[in-house]
Amino acid sequence: MSDNKSIENSKWLTLGDDDKIKMWSHPSIYHYLPMIILSIILVLIGIILPFFVSGYLIYIAIALIPLGLGLLAYEYLLLMSIFYVATNKSIIKKTGIIRTNLTSISYEDIDKSRKQVSIPGRFLKYGTIKIETAASTDDTERDGTDLKLEHVPRSYEMYDIIENQT
Repeated sequence: MSDNKSIENSKWLTLGDDDKIKMWSHPSIYHYLPMIILSIILVLIGIILPFFVSGYLIYIAIALIPLGLGLLAYEYLLLMSIFYVATNKSIIKKTGIIRTNLTSISYEDIDKSRKQVSIPGRFLKYGTIKIETAASTDDTERDGTDLKLEHVPRSYEMYDIIENQT
């Protein structure tokens, strides 16, 4: 989504000399928006409510501030810890911050790919891409999907890259 140079310089992504990044992104923020809004509301309630209550309720109201900030930080880390990268040779998904999980599937190994777009996803331009390979692994999900890219912004563009490479 952003500058390809910033993702190319990341420590977790190792590219060959002839690998070129076609597209990269984090999941769409729209999926995380309800929890982000809730955490902002908790912080605001924690700031405003102490002016209107007394006694031990003040402490409960003030406790909403770190709770809201903690939820906000958690959602942000969750969002920023997931990367989707499409190169000219493979599709890559990275999850996690401390314990990272890197899944890479070469385009020549892709047997079938599907795109699912919900009604909100159509308006907000995000969707889920499911990729299946001929070889089943331990990481294969129940529906036979080997790699699931969830809430991909501009999912049509990512799906077209996958389809044009296979």
